Amino acid sequence: MILKNIKIIDVLQDGRGVARTEGKTVFVENAVYGETLDAEIIAEKKNFLEAYKLNTKIKSDYQRKPPCPYFYECGGCSIMDINYKTQLELKKNLIINAIRKSTKIELSDLEILESPELRYRNKVRLQVDEDGGLNYLEAYSKKKVKIDDCLIANELLSK
Repeated sequence: MILKNIKIIDVLQDGRGVARTEGKTVFVENAVYGETLDAEIIAEKKNFLEAYKLNTKIKSDYQRKPPCPYFYECGGCSIMDINYKTQLELKKNLIINAIRKSTKIELSDLEILESPELRYRNKVRLQVDEDGGLNYLEAYSKKKVKIDDCLIANELLSK
């Protein structure tokens, strides 16, 4: 089944877009926060649908060209194609929602301390290939993606 003209109103921690339609929440792979798109349902669960983006109808105002050349093939990060200020707001909402779900505490806001946009991560999960090279896994896959440098990894990790 195809869902037409659905608006991505939020993102999950893994980067999938969130939309609402037909009384259900829809999680959409490869969606960008703020865009309107057509999607194909790939799984129907009791309380939600899983879908894959077919095409963009209206581009997101928050979208940008990601600084990482591996972004579209590597699964190491998920929302680098959204401007940084919006990334911070989305991450803040993820934290507020996680606190609400696990503790039932309702927070109206939360102060986020900005880190550098790049080179902030102290832990990465890499896969070793047959030649001893380090790789990330492609998003939603077990396929290895060879990278020369990870822009979110701390410089010492990258070396």
